[in-house]
Amino acid sequence: MKHPRRVDAPLNRGFLRKKALTENIEDTNLAYLAGTIDGEGSIFIAYVRKGKYVTPTVDITNTCKEMIDFAANISHHLGIFHYCQRVCRSRPKYIRSQRIIHRITWKGYRSVTTLLKAILPYLVTKKEVARLVLEYSASRLSKPHKSPYDKYEEALVSEVRQLNAQRSGKRR
Repeated sequence: MKHPRRVDAPLNRGFLRKKALTENIEDTNLAYLAGTIDGEGSIFIAYVRKGKYVTPTVDITNTCKEMIDFAANISHHLGIFHYCQRVCRSRPKYIRSQRIIHRITWKGYRSVTTLLKAILPYLVTKKEVARLVLEYSASRLSKPHKSPYDKYEEALVSEVRQLNAQRSGKRR
């Protein structure tokens, strides 16, 4: 007989569940994840396939693996797919220590919508960007697959990009 997986065991890969288990997640865990995304993460709309398509994306990058495992567990309980990566940045030779960077990424309309709806009440600095990404995702999900982008969706994408550029100090 197979033993069930412990709830607090770290997940190292994405896992898609048929039924979301949001009732098992405490509000403090969702608030912690929202704070992590506010401080260490990004909410954006990425261009893929040489700019032909755009997709909503949320990611967290940190050197603390436990933080990424915590986010993966919440993702697992929400029933959404995620990617986890280990990235080793190249550093100049005079810097001896080389830290491994861990990243968790959520991509796609359904995954990002589920995640953002769960953490939206707890977001502080990225609440407006999250609201715009949710609006964009709802617009795309209401249309047939691969339907052309309309002016409203293009305006949402440019507004999200502009807000993110202001936050990082870049101009677009």
